[in-house]
Amino acid sequence: HDLTEVRRRALHQLAAPFNEQHLVEEAIGVFFRVRSDVSNNFYTDTVECLEWLHSIGIKLGVFTNGSADLNSCDILCKYLSLVFTAADVGLPKPSPVGFIACSQVGNVPPNRILFVGDSYECDVLGANNAGMISGMLLRKEFTTQEVHEGNVYNEVELESQRAQVYPAAHIMLP
Repeated sequence: HDLTEVRRRALHQLAAPFNEQHLVEEAIGVFFRVRSDVSNNFYTDTVECLEWLHSIGIKLGVFTNGSADLNSCDILCKYLSLVFTAADVGLPKPSPVGFIACSQVGNVPPNRILFVGDSYECDVLGANNAGMISGMLLRKEFTTQEVHEGNVYNEVELESQRAQVYPAAHIMLP
């Protein structure tokens, strides 16, 4: 769950035979800065959506299994109240630990949080197991099947997990 530490250890092992361990932290720093520049990866509607949610008083946060420093992204800082990574909480999604930590730090009961993600298993099931409402963001055209990481879930299976398809918004909500 702490990919930065995994990378650090691997680089130390690679650098050791050449006695270049002193370059590892510099390499990690360069990687982390580039990895954390996520603004170039936004969808065209991301900022507009964040602005709208923020303008109507919705408190926004992120819980990710990724290792990017989202607090260093100037665009996101304007809108996010909290950012958690799996490394921060010690366990990756779908463990409920990180979801519950978000709830506690954000001072919002889990049943008042809508957690929207793009992974059925990590985001929808993880949020549901923590007592949150879950939504799944869809960025493709879907008919009766949602394909994710080699698993196929049809609409009936998704509805059985308290998810419903809203095609106009492309979000599956409970």
